[in-house]
Amino acid sequence: MTTNEHTPVARPYLLRVAYTLFTIGGLILSLRGWPQHLGDGLAMFGIALAFDPFDTAQPFGQRPRWQRAWLLVHVAGVLVMLVAAFLR
Repeated sequence: MTTNEHTPVARPYLLRVAYTLFTIGGLILSLRGWPQHLGDGLAMFGIALAFDPFDTAQPFGQRPRWQRAWLLVHVAGVLVMLVAAFLR
């Protein structure tokens, strides 16, 4: 069953704004509220990944290397914060 329906995607600039705000908010909460607000910062920093700031129609493997590296570093940061939250 194939359809030609296109799922609407939010405007790219809105995704970039949401990604930036959630990333900065997560970092601020994590660094200024250490260690009391690490979980809140971790949640915001992780949610930022849902707002992919790059071309969402392009598969991950076909993106430029710097975009893949950026997103993988972001995921690594989330994992480091998650481990830090469990170890504190």
